[in-house]
Amino acid sequence: MASKIRVDNITNIAGAGSIDIEVGANITGDINFTGSLLRNGQPFASLPEQSIETAGSQLFSDGQTAYWASPTAAFVGGNPSGTSSMPAGGATTGDNAPSFNTNLQNPSTPSSGYLPFSGQGQWIDSGGNTYNITIGSEFKYRSIFTHGFLCGGYRGANPWRTVNQTFHATDVTICRGDQLDRAATYVDGNFSDYNGYVYGGNNGWGSNSPHTSSINLHTGTGRTAGSSPDYNHTDNYSTTPDSIGATWDLYASCDDPGAVSGQTTQRGYVTGGGDLGSQSWNRLNFMSEIMSRVSGGHGNNHASATEGENRGYSYGDTSNSRYIEFATESTGNWSTTNIGGDGWKKSLSTKWNVGYHGNGGNVTQQWMKFTHNTGSRISNFNQTDVASGEENMEMGQDWGYCVGNYSGSGGSGNARQNNRTFKIFHSNDSFVMCGFKTEPKGHQGQSSGTCHTGAFTVTSTRYQ
Repeated sequence: MASKIRVDNITNIAGAGSIDIEVGANITGDINFTGSLLRNGQPFASLPEQSIETAGSQLFSDGQTAYWASPTAAFVGGNPSGTSSMPAGGATTGDNAPSFNTNLQNPSTPSSGYLPFSGQGQWIDSGGNTYNITIGSEFKYRSIFTHGFLCGGYRGANPWRTVNQTFHATDVTICRGDQLDRAATYVDGNFSDYNGYVYGGNNGWGSNSPHTSSINLHTGTGRTAGSSPDYNHTDNYSTTPDSIGATWDLYASCDDPGAVSGQTTQRGYVTGGGDLGSQSWNRLNFMSEIMSRVSGGHGNNHASATEGENRGYSYGDTSNSRYIEFATESTGNWSTTNIGGDGWKKSLSTKWNVGYHGNGGNVTQQWMKFTHNTGSRISNFNQTDVASGEENMEMGQDWGYCVGNYSGSGGSGNARQNNRTFKIFHSNDSFVMCGFKTEPKGHQGQSSGTCHTGAFTVTSTRYQ
């Protein structure tokens, strides 16, 4: 039988200082103490704050502070490519960046010495190997994409104002609520370093509109025209702001246009979904948030668009396809072997100088991979998931997502939109089906929305 002793106070012989307990102590009840809680003479700390955004993360330390970090498959299993390629995630960069860094969900921004598109970053794989990357050394590492947003979509004949945010390192998607100022379906969009834009929302299903909606790319919060534009200011690359137009709305109504983002010029372009004025590309300067036009677009409905470093492509429903060079704004016809489709099967943009063109009609499986800077076909292949169309395709750093689509079978009437989600890895074109944690939330299905992508270390310089 264990011994018991009842006391009101325990002290040492001197009546002060500390006592030593040389055996284990089991305590039932509360512990109330004054002073610091130490482990081996050092302060004892509990876990950092947890939330839905840290789901699937792991606990890391830089030697001073513990934090949640989100490794990719490359981090967990080593570096499968055998190169010093940076895995997707948010690297804190700049002169004051910490020497250790890996895929932070919400990385902190240094108070000074921060350069969004330049600086040194590091990551460490599971074998303890350290790899260095110079942010800004090439287009792929201009910034490190960490998350994306799905805006709008519909199920049946019901359009949504909902915004979902996907954290790419952990494949966790959360619903940010109804952030769009108008419900948006059969729309497309583009994005700057800080904001995303949605073209054609009109609070109805399948109707035309010239309206532009916007969200910030940090939290997905809705914006209104003029909420934070930088008028009369050159953009990040010292190009002259557009001076034509007085609003960010389109020049004409559109229904399912094709929109692309010139990331290095910070300009967005929209064409198709109907004639936007002389079959033009409507051009949004992301800094001034003023819309203007350049020639050389197309007027086809139901376009599918994709962009890379130098070009944007839009493929219409009658196979009328156009490209635009971001630096010079020269345009041309896009033609290559084994290309097909009607704009209903959507396309995926990448940073890898490749694009994935939806190479069929609505509810098909084929993709065409092509070299983005030239438009030349590389290969054709089928997705491993069921046939689909009207996909919400979300660009990423080393892989992209389909977050909801139209499957064309099951359900009743035209309520066949779903939340099926899969990833496409650009290193080998492999597909991985994702479960509920990655699927969009808020509705039982959503297709024909649009997606934007951001980098936390960039968006955090403007939004909190």
